[in-house]
Order: sequence, then structure tokens, then C-alpha cells
Amino acid sequence: MAQAAARGEVSAEHVARIGTLVKQVGVEAVAPAEQILADAAGEKARLGAAAAAAIEEGETVFVDCSTTAYYAVRSLLESGRSATVLTPSVPVMDLIAPTDPPQLE
Repeated sequence: MAQAAARGEVSAEHVARIGTLVKQVGVEAVAPAEQILADAAGEKARLGAAAAAAIEEGETVFVDCSTTAYYAVRSLLESGRSATVLTPSVPVMDLIAPTDPPQLE
């Protein structure tokens, strides 16, 4: 991401806000998940709500590991619609696991 900013492909502000890379012992590491979820939370929540609105009752969807996808699943849970969610994202699994009744599988 830092190299993309240096080439002008993304803005330095984007690098600072989304992904928040930190230097540790000469290696780039991603900031803690809680911080990444909090970065631009309002925008991510609005995008997530729009994505969740496009999911129909009983539909099966694949959800990636992005933070915006996390907000989409959160909105889907809040909507009360049922769906099957396939995901490798542990935070998304943590959202779905405690649902009662299990509207999302």
C-alpha cells in the first residue's frame, strides 16, 4: 500500500485511514482489527447497509474478510432476514455464532 501511495496510485490519506500500516522491525504490519474496524466506521456501515439490503431472504452469500463486509453482515443481522453466509472471516463468524434463533448460518 505504501508503494502504491508513492507511485500516486492511492493517496497518502487513504493509506493512513484504510489499512493503517505500521512499521515494526523493518516489516510492515497491519494495525489491530479493532482499529481497522473503527477507521471510517460510518462510511463502512453505510456501504454495508446498502450491500445487506441487496441480499434477499434465504439467499446464500460469500462474505470476504474486509471490514465493510463485516458491517454488511451486521446490517443483515439487524434486518432479521435469514441467509446462509459463507466466510473465512473470524470476526464475521463471531457476529453470526451467537444469533438466536440462528437466522444466519
